[in-house]
Amino acid sequence: MSADEGDDREHDPNHEPYDNDNKNNNNENDNDNDNDNAEKEDKVRTRKGSKDSANGSMTKENNTAANGGTSNGSGDVKNKGKQEQNEKPKASKKGQLDKSMLPPNLCRGESMNLWRQILTNDSFKGIRKKKNKRVKERACLEQMVLRLRWCAIQSPGAKVLADGLLNSCMATLEILDLMGNEIGVSGTRAIAGLLAPGIDLDSFQVTEVRSVLAGFEGRERIGRLQSLNLSYNCTSDAGCGYLGKAICISNTIRRLSLENCEISDNGCKYLRRGIERNNTLTHLNIAANRFGDLGAREIQTFLVRNNSLQKLDISRNRLGAQRTMDIAKGLNVNHSLKTLRMNINRTGARGAQVLAKMLINNHTLEELELSYNEIFNDGVQ
Repeated sequence: MSADEGDDREHDPNHEPYDNDNKNNNNENDNDNDNDNAEKEDKVRTRKGSKDSANGSMTKENNTAANGGTSNGSGDVKNKGKQEQNEKPKASKKGQLDKSMLPPNLCRGESMNLWRQILTNDSFKGIRKKKNKRVKERACLEQMVLRLRWCAIQSPGAKVLADGLLNSCMATLEILDLMGNEIGVSGTRAIAGLLAPGIDLDSFQVTEVRSVLAGFEGRERIGRLQSLNLSYNCTSDAGCGYLGKAICISNTIRRLSLENCEISDNGCKYLRRGIERNNTLTHLNIAANRFGDLGAREIQTFLVRNNSLQKLDISRNRLGAQRTMDIAKGLNVNHSLKTLRMNINRTGARGAQVLAKMLINNHTLEELELSYNEIFNDGVQ
């Protein structure tokens, strides 16, 4: 290291900047040394926070630029600091979902999965704000699959989510999975509206379905939602009332899962009214509910009248022999169902024998599951 370079490194940070005339007389090595010296000066001045030092740094930056040199170290440090600040995820406000805090793979492509993320009722408010148009496009418009399982979403959050999806995302959204939340009846009503956009489900009656569908004449589809999973939500019978109305209008829904949703006989009746008028639904899961004899008869009715359903899961519903017989009557005339799951019920030997006779007349059913039904030897003879 030269003596001049050593003097530059020990240069007093409060020393006045060199003028342009002196700099033009220096050789290329001196220019490099001056730049190193300026970088050290500016770093010290930045730490001190002195206004005079800041002015000196600006003068030094201008002088360096005039001589064709590189910009000073202070500018580099500031720019680098700003860049790091932009790259660092910003802390989101309480109750709001910050996209920068999510992995990049969740913000693009065709699928968004947020399993077991605790989202408050305000987490989706950004979806419908005009100023967040870019977020809407990235988080919603590109998403054909949206899974929000076990996210502690309650009724207000479900309403805001449904509103945002209706306003921005229904053109592409095909699969919505809200399994394991707490959306309740009012939340179910809001989500059901995604299957029948533009329809007031509170005043709509299933007997008006023909006139309503006539208003959509000429449209290829009413929305695009094909799969809806509301399992492990307390939708109850009242929520099924809204879903039944929406199903009879929708011409896109293919899969509906309502496992463990506290559905009783009345809920089955509401669903039956929609299913028997629908010709697109192929998969229905109503396992682990609590319907009784009347509910089993409602299932029998839509098995007779519906010709699109291919898979039905009614496991874990305490279906005894009599209820199994009612369902078997529907299967005797059904020509669309291919898979029936009745696991963990109370079919018993008598119910199994009735189902065996049903298979003689039914040539469509390909898979029948009867695990844990206390059939014993008598039921298979």
